[in-house]
Order: sequence, then structure tokens, then C-alpha cells
Amino acid sequence: MKKLISILLLSLSYTSLACDNVNFYETHRLINELPIQNQGALNTCYAQTLSTVYNLEYARDKDDVIDPYWIAFIHKIHGLHWQPRKLDYSLLSLAWNDLKKNGYCNISYIRPEFDRLKKGIGYSDNQLFYLFTQFFKAKTLLTAKSNLGFYLTINRLMKKLPKRSEGDFEIPWKREEVITVLYPIREETHGKTLFGWLENKVFKSCRESAVFKPTETLISIARSREQNDTLSIVTESLLLQKRAVSLGVCGRIFKEPNRDFKIIPRILKAANRHCGSHYVTLVGSRKSSNSCQYLVRNSYGKGFWGDASYSCYCKDKTTGKNRDCAKSESANVNLEVLGCWVDRDKLFNNTYDLSYFKK
Repeated sequence: MKKLISILLLSLSYTSLACDNVNFYETHRLINELPIQNQGALNTCYAQTLSTVYNLEYARDKDDVIDPYWIAFIHKIHGLHWQPRKLDYSLLSLAWNDLKKNGYCNISYIRPEFDRLKKGIGYSDNQLFYLFTQFFKAKTLLTAKSNLGFYLTINRLMKKLPKRSEGDFEIPWKREEVITVLYPIREETHGKTLFGWLENKVFKSCRESAVFKPTETLISIARSREQNDTLSIVTESLLLQKRAVSLGVCGRIFKEPNRDFKIIPRILKAANRHCGSHYVTLVGSRKSSNSCQYLVRNSYGKGFWGDASYSCYCKDKTTGKNRDCAKSESANVNLEVLGCWVDRDKLFNNTYDLSYFKK
């Protein structure tokens, strides 16, 4: 009932499907300071999206943001949800519930730990956590504690890392850099699971610090039989208010734009093995050729992650300005994709979850 009331309140203020020109990159005070994430093969899109939506809604500056790996850690450390003690896929609302229980750890507690673990290597946080997950998978009964066991583990990693995450990260894997990061933790990870080690060595300061517990209400719809028009009214009203929208969508449509997973109730799309369940953030809207398009901010990195038929929105490092761009320009290393424009009905036909914060 609360969800229905929220929808009706939004509808009263915005009853027509106007599809106004909205672009957070031109009007939002913080979005250009938040880095474009690349989850790689970690499948942490729910945590990346939840942190983005929350930060755009409530963070005062780039030093006052929720870290996606804190979200993923506190959500998946227990055994109540899908694939516990793995960082990958979940419903965004379940992660939000765990964040409310465990609290919001200030970035000042986490950043020094991440920097310490990187040992001066320029890995992104995403690349660092991918390396850790693969390191724990590669360890065997021989253990990585001894020098012999450690270097055997490194040999296994260097065979797998380039194959499984090629193109995911800006910095290519180099054996000497992987050793620099992992050698100092070879003993402290002995006999530990990934989550046991994260608890004691990475997020310990967060557990021990006083954390702020958020009280905001997350509204989640689009899991039943809602019509596309209903989702449009909600989405376009929120975007006009500069409020970001989280969308759970079948990710395969970004590579195969002709796919339509018209499954009812909508939540069953997420269970379809062909769907490629994925979360993204909507940060703009526009009319194009008599159709409405939404600007999708993704966690697939700064490259052209969509099909060639999609128009994207890029930062041009040569001019310092943002502009529309096409996949045909992908060879231009001075372009960073900030988002891509996707047809409204294409998105909503393949949506299984729509979440936003109640004001």
C-alpha cells in the first residue's frame, strides 16, 4: 500500500509522459565527481548502483559517499541471501536492508585501508577486489603462506587473470605488480576465507567505529505487473527533481537490442538465465525521433559498452566538455563514456525492479 501511495503522489505532480530534457551531468552538483565504476567479473552491480543512487541523493561531496564494497561486504557476509559470502548478484533492496542494519561506514575509514593494500599500484578498487577474489580461489592445500606455495599460486593467477578479465580494467595485469600487492598478505590470509579476511583486515576499522545508520526509505516497484506507463510517470517525475532512479534490467539488451523479456510478473525476468540480471542508474531523459530515451549510467567502465545502435554521452578529454558520441568513435582514446541513451520501452519491457528513495 505504501508503494502505491508513493506512486500516486508522484503521479499527481506529473501525470503526462512529457519526457523532458534532463541530464544530471549538466545540472547535478556531484555526479561529475563520482568515478565511473567497472565491476568487471565481480557482478557487484547492485552495490555499485545502490551506492550511486544513495550518493547522488544524499552525499554532500565526494568525501561523504558510501563505498560499494562496504555495501557488498555487509550484505553478503551472512548466509540468508543468494550466494552468501560471494560479492556478486543480489536484489538492490536486500542490500539496502543490510546497510540500514549495519550502518554507513565513513569513507575516511575505508580509503586508507584500500590504499595500504594497493601498495602504490594504480589499481582501481574494482580491480583490487577482483584480484583478492581470484587469489582466494587460487589458493590450494599447499597454501600460499610459504614462498613455494605463494609463487605457485601466482603462476595460476597469471594464467587466469588476463583471460577472465581482459579489457575490464584500465591497468593490464603485470606479474610483478600482482606480487607487490599479494606478497604482504600471504601469511595473514593463510587458513582464512575471503570474507573472514575482509572482516579482520579490511573492514575492521568500520566494524569498530561508530557508524551512521541511514533511516531513509527505499521504494521498490516493477516486480509485479506494473505497466510501462506507470513506470514512466514515476521515473520522469523523479528525474525532473534531480533524483536518480535504480533499474534492475536484463543486461543482455545492451549487447542485443532486439531482445525483449516480456515475462510477467516482472521479477521472474531476473531468474531467466538468458536475462543477464543487472542494475543501472538512470540519470537523464530526452525525446529523440518521437521516442523517449533514458540516460543509463552503468558499471561497465568508460568504454562503449552498448550495441552500436545506441547513442552514448561522453566526456571529451581534449576539450574538457561532454557531448553525444557513437560507438564508431571507440578508437578515440580521449572519449570516456558517461552513459548511453536507451529507448524507454526497450528498458521497461526488460525491467524487473525499479527503486528510488522516498522523500
